[in-house]
Amino acid sequence: MAVRFQMLTGLIATGTRGDMQDAQQAWLKSRQACGRDESCLLAAYRRRIATLKTEYAHLASRGPF
Repeated sequence: MAVRFQMLTGLIATGTRGDMQDAQQAWLKSRQACGRDESCLLAAYRRRIATLKTEYAHLASRGPF
């Protein structure tokens, strides 16, 4: 997941990186709220990975980088 986030951060326009970093910080807070609850952590990671995949697919559909 971290690699996917870093890859996307490098591909998007500088003006939108702040939004992506804000979303990542919000996700980290929600993940932290899971504490040691494994099912909560698993769900949080699955949701974030799905979000990053969707963002990459959207970016890829816009054409060459």
